[in-house]
Amino acid sequence: MPIETDGVLAPGYVNVAHEGVDIAGLKAMTTVLYAAVGEARIRRLDELVAEGDAVFARLEYGVTLPDGSERTSRGLSYYHLSGGRIDVNDVMMVPDLHDVLGPLMGPPPPDQ
Repeated sequence: MPIETDGVLAPGYVNVAHEGVDIAGLKAMTTVLYAAVGEARIRRLDELVAEGDAVFARLEYGVTLPDGSERTSRGLSYYHLSGGRIDVNDVMMVPDLHDVLGPLMGPPPPDQ
């Protein structure tokens, strides 16, 4: 299931938590993620705070693994907006879902 980015992400989007991934990289990552797990989504949004061009969210993110088990993580997400679209995203999760999902997603593709 590809993610929707049109009208949401600014053309110069950067995901800091994923080493500066841009829109194309984010789409590639989420394609691999959704192929590896049964479900991945924000399960609960506890707080959303905005001031000027900055937005912070406190949330619970969850994934359903191929064996049917579930993993959840508490997260803090920062979004910077430009022209009403997200141009910077940074997220911290506890526990870090990268540790859980990394082995399921396989090696990264070779540089082109």
